[in-house]
Amino acid sequence: MLDLNRLYRTLAIARKETLVLLRDRMRVVIMLGTPMLILAIFGYALSGEVKNLPIAVWDQDRTAASRALIDAYQVSGYFVAREHVESYAELQRLVDRGVVRGALVIPAGYAIAMERLEPIGVQFLLDGSDPATSGAIMSYATVIAQQHAANILLARVPLQSGIPSLDFRARAWYNPDMSALDFNIPGLIGVVLQWTTLTLTALAITKEREDGTIEQLIATPLSQMELMAGKLLPYVAVAMLQVTVSLLVGVIWFGTRVAGSLLLFYALAALFLFVTLGMGLLISTISRTQREAQQLTALIMLPTFMLCGFAFPIDPMPAFIQVIANILPLTHFLRIIRGIFLKGVGLEVLWPQAAYLAFFGIVMVVLSAGRFKKKLD
Repeated sequence: MLDLNRLYRTLAIARKETLVLLRDRMRVVIMLGTPMLILAIFGYALSGEVKNLPIAVWDQDRTAASRALIDAYQVSGYFVAREHVESYAELQRLVDRGVVRGALVIPAGYAIAMERLEPIGVQFLLDGSDPATSGAIMSYATVIAQQHAANILLARVPLQSGIPSLDFRARAWYNPDMSALDFNIPGLIGVVLQWTTLTLTALAITKEREDGTIEQLIATPLSQMELMAGKLLPYVAVAMLQVTVSLLVGVIWFGTRVAGSLLLFYALAALFLFVTLGMGLLISTISRTQREAQQLTALIMLPTFMLCGFAFPIDPMPAFIQVIANILPLTHFLRIIRGIFLKGVGLEVLWPQAAYLAFFGIVMVVLSAGRFKKKLD
């Protein structure tokens, strides 16, 4: 049977916390503006796509055939022939100054070799100081050259009937355009939610302690669980508003598709927020000052960001690191949100992640309530 007295006490704490939040207008602006700002900055900065890369061209052949090869690189959208050079020394100066990231070097006699279908060496030189993108750039450059050579061969030596050929067709499921934004934006929503809610709630109890209002809470007949629930409720409302803002930014601004159920997304997002808010309250009960709470939050968020599968894939990580990664709640929520956004899967697929989040959230709230001592230190 519902205990109305407990409910009234919990709602009274929630009302008090809500009034404190609303009176701090700058805090409200930050809470609602942070998701939009982070999604906008990270959404573009972490696109992971290599486009319009400036390169230099050393065309020693200067024929229609060599110009066709240069055009093949430019029309791909990956490369822009920004400079034309006449020597390796000139090329190196441009790379050293950061004007170009690489160069296409076409030797003399290229057109004649192509006419005779003879092999000839064409170089693509790349600044490999940035290994994060060098591999992808080299792959694009190689594929463009191979495709161009294949087109020349097919034009000169058409396939004859009776010669077997492989009709190879590759297709990507769930993200057919291979869009980095469609992959990154759902992950960013999860990162932003944990970042903001963890920070907000981590300051909940420590702010009471620093403001000297903790004594008022200690004098009340509230139990630890009632106090924790009352503290959580306003942040749950704010967090769900952040979920909506993040979703609208992702869908309207970045054009992210949501293949699955929005209702399921909101339900599991609420479950994840239950976890992160519980973690934040636990931090606030451990920390004696707001500065300590902020430092602990940063200490949690940094490894979480690196290991959750957002910045780097988990599968190539060492086995013991994978164990740590799979303990993190954000890892499971990213699987949930990407499953809903990209694959359109339902609870019949996502229930293991949902069950883990529910278990983790209960543990966090119980620990938070247990840590809070209704006495002055």
